[in-house]
Amino acid sequence: MLTLANLSFEEQRQVDTLLASLDPGIQPAVHSLFTGLNREQVAALAHPLSAGKPLLIIAGAGSGKTSVLTRRVALLLLSGIPPDLIFVSTFTVKAAGEMKERIGHQLEKLAQESHGPLKANLDLLLASFTNAWIGTFHSLCLRMLREKGPEGVSPIEELGFPPAVQILSDAESRRMLAEIPAGAAVKADVREIAAAMDLAANDLLTPETLAAKKTCGSLPADLVAETWRQYADKKRAAGMVDFTDLLYLAATAFADRRPSAQRWKTRFTHVLIDEYQDTNIAQYAIATELAAAHRNLFVVGDDDQSIYRFRGADVRNIRAFTADYSDARVVRLIRNYRSSPIILGAANALLASRPTSEIDKTLLASAPASDKLPDKITVYEAADDADEINFVIFQIRELLKEGFRLSDIVIFYRVHEFSETVTSHFRAQNVPFAEVGGKSLLDHPLVHSMRALILAVNAVAAKYAGRFDILRDGLVLREALRDVWSIGKLGPKNREDRAMFESLPAPERILLEEQGYVEAVHACRSGDSQQHLERLWSAIHGAAQGLASATPRQVTHFLVDTLDIRTLANEDAGVRKGLVVFEKFLSSRLPFAPAGREGFDLLLSAFESGQKGEPSADLVADDAVRLMTIHASKGLEFPVVFVIGVEETILPFVHMQASRESDAERRESEEEELRLFYVAITRAKHRLYLTSAARRAWYGRQVTHVPSRFLSKLPKELTTRGSALSTADRAAHRTKQFFKDMFGG
Repeated sequence: MLTLANLSFEEQRQVDTLLASLDPGIQPAVHSLFTGLNREQVAALAHPLSAGKPLLIIAGAGSGKTSVLTRRVALLLLSGIPPDLIFVSTFTVKAAGEMKERIGHQLEKLAQESHGPLKANLDLLLASFTNAWIGTFHSLCLRMLREKGPEGVSPIEELGFPPAVQILSDAESRRMLAEIPAGAAVKADVREIAAAMDLAANDLLTPETLAAKKTCGSLPADLVAETWRQYADKKRAAGMVDFTDLLYLAATAFADRRPSAQRWKTRFTHVLIDEYQDTNIAQYAIATELAAAHRNLFVVGDDDQSIYRFRGADVRNIRAFTADYSDARVVRLIRNYRSSPIILGAANALLASRPTSEIDKTLLASAPASDKLPDKITVYEAADDADEINFVIFQIRELLKEGFRLSDIVIFYRVHEFSETVTSHFRAQNVPFAEVGGKSLLDHPLVHSMRALILAVNAVAAKYAGRFDILRDGLVLREALRDVWSIGKLGPKNREDRAMFESLPAPERILLEEQGYVEAVHACRSGDSQQHLERLWSAIHGAAQGLASATPRQVTHFLVDTLDIRTLANEDAGVRKGLVVFEKFLSSRLPFAPAGREGFDLLLSAFESGQKGEPSADLVADDAVRLMTIHASKGLEFPVVFVIGVEETILPFVHMQASRESDAERRESEEEELRLFYVAITRAKHRLYLTSAARRAWYGRQVTHVPSRFLSKLPKELTTRGSALSTADRAAHRTKQFFKDMFGG
C-alpha cells in the first residue's frame, strides 16, 4: 500500500481503498501519480472513481488545481476507463491544450518507466489518447453535434443543419447581422446587438421569451429578439452556426429530448469541469445533463475568481453545487505555490473584507523562498497619468538591473483604453512591449491566411465527399480565396492580376472546376501569378485528398511546404513572426490531436475559439513587457505585476447603466470588481506594484480621481506607500533619489 506523510487516518484509509479497487499491475504507476501532492490534493485525487458521488474542489489561486485535474484524468485512464468515455472541459483552448499535453506526457513518462504488461497497456492507452474528449465546452459541443449515431444521423442534422455545418467567424457574423432588413440592427451597433444575443442565448432564452422582457443589456428586448429571429433564419438557410450556437444547440437537444441527447446522457461515465465558477446557464445545463446518469461529476473552481459576468458566467453555479448535489464531497486546495507571503497576506485581507463569504478559504504561502521577494507591496499615487507611467518605466529599469527580464513583467489595467497611454509612453522611451488579448489571433495576417487556407481545404474536401453545397460551401470558399490572395506575401505579386482575381464574380471556380482553374491561369499576366495559382491548387487539393489520414499538424505543414511559406519567412520578418506564432498555436492548442476528420474539426474549432479574445501571452515570442486587461490574465502568472489605474470609477469600474441597476445588482457588480482586483494581485509571484493617478485623460477629457477603496482594504503593514501629491516636486520625470526618498529605500 501507498503510505503518504501528513495524512489523517481517514485520508489514508481513502487512499488504501482506492488502491485496493485497482488492478495490482497498475499500482506502481498509480503510486507515481500521488508523488509530490499535498494532503488536500491527495484527498481530491483519491476520491472514489466510480461511486456516483460528485466532488467539488475549491481551488484557491495558485493552488495546483491543474496538477490534480490532469492526474485525475490519468488515474481514470489507468483504471481502465476508455478515453472516449471521459468528458473534460476547461475555459480556454490554451488551457485545454495544456491539459491534454500534460496528461499525455504523464502517460509517456509512466510508459518509459514501466515494463511488461503495464508498459504494453500504457502504449495502447497512449495510442487511443488522441480520441480523448478534452477541450472547451464549445469545441466539445461541436464534436457532439457532428458525431453520427448508430442510425447514421448526427445531432446537428436532427436540428436541421448540414452534417458539415460551418462556423461563422466574428467578422462573418457581423456582416450577416448588418444585412438584416427592417431596420432591426440599425438603431444599435452590430457588436452591441451581437453581445446582447449572446447573453440571451447563454441564458437559454428564446426570441419569444426575450421579447417579453423590457430590456436586454442596454437595448430594447423586442429589438434584440426580432434581430435574433431573423439572424437565426439567415444562418439556418446558409447552413451555418456561430460560436454561441454550439452551446445553445447542444442544450436545446437536451431540452427537446432528442435521441442523440439521450445517448450523450449515458455516454460519458465521468464528467470533469475546470473553472466551474465561469460556467454560464447553458454550460451548467449541459454539464448537469451529461453527469445525470452516472453522477461521477468532478468540478474544480473558485467563486472568488469568477469575473466573467458580462459574458454570462453565473457564480451561483459553483456556490449552489452542494445544494444541487446534497451528497457531494468538498475539498479545499488552500496551499498557494505561486505568490510570496506578503502578496498572499494582501489577497486574504481583501477577501476577508467582504460582508459575507459564500465559500470560506484562506490561502497559505507554500512557494519556495526567493531572494527576489521585497518586504512590502508598493502603492503609488501619481500626480497624473504621465507621472504614473513614468513611475512604472522607472521601476521596470530598476528591475532589469536586478536581473529580471522584460518578459517577467506584466502591466494590468481594468479597461483597454489604458493601452493607448501606456504604449505611447513606452514607444517614446524605447521600452519593448507586447499587447496581449487586445487583438484576435486572426489579426495576424499570416494566421488569418492559414485559417482561410484551412477553410478552403474543408470546402474542397466536401466536394470530394459528395456533400458540397454551392450556397454554403461556395460562399465559404469564395471568402477564403479572397482572404488568401489579399495578403501580399502569399497572393499574386502582380497588381493587375490581383485586381483581376478580386473582381471575379465566382472565384471559387478556380478550385472547384479544372476548367475554371485553367481559365484563371491563362488570364494571369505574370509567371509569378501563374506559379501562385499552381501552388494554391496543389496545396488545397493535396491537403483535401490526404485529410482522411493526416493529423492537423501534417495538414498545415503540407500547406506551408507546398506554398513555400518558409522561403517567404526567410525573406520577411513579419511572415517569420507569423509562422512562429502559428506553430506555437498548433503545439499549445492541439497536442495529441487525432488524424482524420475529427482532428481537422478540432483545428477548425480551435481557430474559431482563438478569435474570442482568448489570452495569448504564450504566443508572444518577444522579450517584452506584456500589457493586458485583468480579464485576459486568468490562468497566467508573472514574477512582477503592475496594476495601474487602481482608482474609484475605474477599479471598481462604474458602468454607464449603473444608475439603472437595483441595489442587489450594484452589490454584485462591486463584489465582482473586488474579485477582479483579487485575480490581478494573485497573478504576481515576487513583486507587486499598485498605482493610481489624481488626474488623467479619460475619454477625451481631463478628470480627477481618488485612489480605489480596494487599496484601503490592504493591511498597512504589508504595503509601502508614496504619493507625488505630498511632495513639493511635481515634475513628470522623477529621479532615482526621489523614489528612494519617497519609499524609504
